[in-house]
Amino acid sequence: MKTTRPLSFLGPILRRSALRSPQLIRWQQRFRRLYASRYTIGLLFGLGVVRALVFLIAYPPAHGADSYDYFLSAYQYKDLIIPLVLDGTYPLYPLLIYLTHYVLGSIYVLIGFQLLLSAAQGVLFYVGLRPYSPALGFLVALMVISDAQTGILYNFTSTEPLYIFLLSLAFALLLIQIQRRPQRRFVPGDVLLGATIAALILTRPVGRYLIVPLGVLFLLSTRSWWRSGLVLAGFGLALMVFMLFNRVALNRLQVDTGSDVMIAGPVYRSGLLNADNGPASARLIELTERCGITDPRKGVERTRCLIEQTGSLAEAQRLYTRAYRELIMTHPIDYGRLVLIEANDFLVMSGQHYLDYVILPSDLQCANMDTRTANEVQRYLDRDWLLAEQPGMSADQLTPIIRDIRAAMCPPWHNSSAAREMVDEIAFRYRSLSRPHPYLWYEALLLAILLISWARRLALPILAAGAILANHVAISALILNVQPRYVAVTNPYKGVLVLALVFIVTKIMIFLADEWLVRRSADR
Repeated sequence: MKTTRPLSFLGPILRRSALRSPQLIRWQQRFRRLYASRYTIGLLFGLGVVRALVFLIAYPPAHGADSYDYFLSAYQYKDLIIPLVLDGTYPLYPLLIYLTHYVLGSIYVLIGFQLLLSAAQGVLFYVGLRPYSPALGFLVALMVISDAQTGILYNFTSTEPLYIFLLSLAFALLLIQIQRRPQRRFVPGDVLLGATIAALILTRPVGRYLIVPLGVLFLLSTRSWWRSGLVLAGFGLALMVFMLFNRVALNRLQVDTGSDVMIAGPVYRSGLLNADNGPASARLIELTERCGITDPRKGVERTRCLIEQTGSLAEAQRLYTRAYRELIMTHPIDYGRLVLIEANDFLVMSGQHYLDYVILPSDLQCANMDTRTANEVQRYLDRDWLLAEQPGMSADQLTPIIRDIRAAMCPPWHNSSAAREMVDEIAFRYRSLSRPHPYLWYEALLLAILLISWARRLALPILAAGAILANHVAISALILNVQPRYVAVTNPYKGVLVLALVFIVTKIMIFLADEWLVRRSADR
């Protein structure tokens, strides 16, 4: 009787990628009708619509993080009364608010647009991953569609919905364009990729550096300086168009990409700020003591006080930046240790941030309208740095604007507590995307790609997802500011990495079964 070593067929399994046994081939053909047919995209979009509606019933439309700042920024297109607001916000989302709320007359138009983006997000991941593995693309799309942590965000007026979608679009375009070998010199998809990355910069601060890792990956994959130049051309053209738009609409020949006051966070939170760091640090400590603000959580009030003392936002930013550099140069090891702790927290933290509400945000924003409007107005006038250079702004001017913002989604929509409990449970389960020991998972994935020839086909999607995740981890860690809503943005890319490893391991198991069936058939 012929004998074989127990692991004799493991080598061929790691080298081949096609099934051979008739039994498993039949099963594969049946499943391909689900994940690789002409109906797959329609199915995923339909599931995306269901997802958007379920999440909408669970959490009705409401204002999200920093909504009032973005509404005030949008108001400047109507009446330029607070120019400093434009320096404190990123411009693309306020423009959408202006077009929907102030021009079309209803913020629900924007909510509807965001729900459409939500429904299409899973399709983007499938289309991007399909050239590499339609089965993995289908699994990732289902994971994205079911993700309540990110899906809920589309119901709120905040930059996260637009940013999440644009990031998904950039990921899909990158993977699609890398695969293409165009015959013509001009490739519209490459220009569109660059413009999409530029739109990320115009939406959230964390997107400003993505052009570097994604551009480098595109260059290394296509090995074409010309096509990489087209990506950069699309990137620059989009920024230039927006700059010219600002010149016409606001008489500002610049691209507003927000301020750098967030750099103040690590300066104070690190506990490493002292006068010995350098002259800027000593000056910052002196001005902060004059403000009499010792609570590190009162960054908005502290920044306003510094603007009033230095004379402008630009001067306050320069002081923050110099103090930050002095801190890093004086305490590189201590600060590096803090950054590594924050980076690890980002990788293991769950992105769930809506849970166990006594009063839903949609109900809260419509309750006690007069009192809450007055409190919000007073907060802006007394403490918020966005009005620091507007000493003449009065409550009479600001109150109707704030009241209009608060009332934009009142009365609140109907909601279902049963749907909310289900959505909260799903969101809680998605904590598994943030592995307790993420480095072990990512090292195992890297090892699988190096050792298994057919797994190397997934290298580009894995590198792209890893680059996006690393960008967000690095920026949040460097400013010592890791929050669940920042983590939730990266859920799809954590999912790509986790599912890629699960997919590879599962495929190995299937190939083992396939080899066993083939050998058993040969022995008969």
